[in-house]
Amino acid sequence: ETRLDLVESQINYIPEEIQLMQNLKRLDLTNNLLTGEIPLVIFKLKELETLILTGNQFNGVIPLEIDSLQNLETLFLNDNFFVILHFF
Repeated sequence: ETRLDLVESQINYIPEEIQLMQNLKRLDLTNNLLTGEIPLVIFKLKELETLILTGNQFNGVIPLEIDSLQNLETLFLNDNFFVILHFF
């Protein structure tokens, strides 16, 4: 399993070069200094099975591009500031 665990690493951005990790299955960015919307570069990691973004300062809506992660089994987004939209 290919993993990148950057828990509590004080990172404040995700470099575009992360998309070169095409076999990445687990990305854990728990408790960092990430802000704004989820960077779209994450959604280029087509083999991701686990994505953990807990404990950052992400905001806005969760991008529709998340649907492109067809292998995604585990997703943690808690402790951020996402806007929840309700459709009726």
